[in-house]
Formats: sequence, structure tokens, C-alpha cells
Amino acid sequence: MSTATTREIREGLVASHVSVTDRTGVVIVDDVSVSARSGRTLVIVGESGAGKSMLARTLCALTPSALVASGTVSLGGETFDLAADQARLKKQRGGGIVWLPQDPFTSLAPTLPCGEQITAARTGRRSERAQRARALLADVGLDARLARSYPHELSGGMRQRVAIAAALDSEPRVLIADEPTTALDVTTQRDILTLLTRLRDEHAMTLVLVTHDLALARQFGDDVIVMKDGQIVEEGPVNE
Repeated sequence: MSTATTREIREGLVASHVSVTDRTGVVIVDDVSVSARSGRTLVIVGESGAGKSMLARTLCALTPSALVASGTVSLGGETFDLAADQARLKKQRGGGIVWLPQDPFTSLAPTLPCGEQITAARTGRRSERAQRARALLADVGLDARLARSYPHELSGGMRQRVAIAAALDSEPRVLIADEPTTALDVTTQRDILTLLTRLRDEHAMTLVLVTHDLALARQFGDDVIVMKDGQIVEEGPVNE
């Protein structure tokens, strides 16, 4: 992969020698190092079971408690040891790094209006939070009136846009999207990925996209790593 500048490294995300094992020593991610540069999209691609989602989860301190992670993650000029600094890395979730799950139903509560969920982590007056939610809905291409809607009233693509709006509320530097279009039709998939690319540029973020689809990786990625059996088997700029 091409060498990142000092600024790109400081403002993006760099992971070094990341490994994840279970308690019996079975290796799930095997000594992986990646650089997600500021203002670019890093695509982690691989077949089911390749370790790509586990790597992505580990980068933002979402490793399941039954597993053991090691290595380091550097974010915003600060370095975190995955074995010793899990609590400190978790505090980066939100403003530093945010996770966009595959299924928005896992991040959206069914009993709350979408607007309240978008700004759930925000303090301040109710009217200010409502105004912020409407602005974020507009940012992801949805009518502000949907702030009063519940997740089950929306289509899959609309729910994913609401989840993206909620992720943006904390103004993250790095957004990790884990198979964000798996359950969507082809047209909606491309609409969502086009949206994420636009938001990456407008909000000066780093985007990490996890997918099994090489065509999507080629179209929307800048840099790519291909994983198999927990290891990187190929990496580099997409256009090469």
C-alpha cells in the first residue's frame, strides 16, 4: 500500500500487528497491519469467515469478550495497545471512531422515533436536539418529517440512512461500515455507498468499508486489503 503522509496518518487510522484469538488459541485474525488514510476509503474484502469483520470490530474496541486481541491502533495521533488499553480505546467511539453495523435494526431501538435516536448521545435542549436531527436527516437525503417515524415504518435503505445520520451526530474522524448494504437491492446499495463517499468528503472523515463484493470495492474504494483465513493476501490502491 502506498505510503501515507504524516498528516494522513495522524488524521486517519493505523493498525499494527493486530491478532485475535479465542481462549483456546485458535487464530481468527493473524498479525494484520493496515493504514486507513484520511479522506480515503479503505476496503477490507474477503469471503465469509476470512476475518474481515472481526478485524474491523477490533479496530474500534468491539472485540467479543470471549476473544483476546493484541497489537496497536493509532487514532488521532494517539496509540492504543489492544491488550492493555481497551477501556481507553472504547472512549474513542463516537467522536474518534464510529461503527456502522450491517443491520441498522441492531443499532436502532424499535420503540423510539428516529429523530430521538439520531441525537441520543447529545445533551442540550430538546428543541436543539430536534433541529440537529432534522439537519442530519437532510444530510443523508431524507425528509426531516421522518424524525417522527419509527424504524419499522421505513424501508431498509431509509433505516440505513437513519443509522448513518446517528453515526454522524458525534462528528467522527473515522467511520467503519461493516457490510452496510448486504440486505439491500443493487440500486439501493450503490445509493448508500455513494452517500457514504460524499459524507466522507464533506465531513473530512476516513471511511473503512467491509464487504465481500469485489465490484463494490473497485467502484467505491481507494485502497483495498484482501483477507483469507485471517491474513492479508493482497493489498494496495484499488486502481493498481
